Amino acid sequence: MAYGRNGERAANLAGLIDVGATYDIDRAEASGIVDRVVTTIRDNWDDVVDEVGLTKRQADFLYGSRILNPGILDGLPAALRR
Repeated sequence: MAYGRNGERAANLAGLIDVGATYDIDRAEASGIVDRVVTTIRDNWDDVVDEVGLTKRQADFLYGSRILNPGILDGLPAALRR
């Protein structure tokens, strides 16, 4: 799905920050939103895994491949790529 005025479709969060103005969100606010989303996923991942009954193997496969994969984090500040 395109998310920017020029049809941007890159599957990374930095691209969303770059087009924030399209949605009347300045760069600092867009970065803050991305930071909160990434932090929320990281902080709650283990609880979600337990709640839905994933095995460790399933959780390990999803995290870093489907959930917060390296490509989606490309272009973000180092603090968010940790």
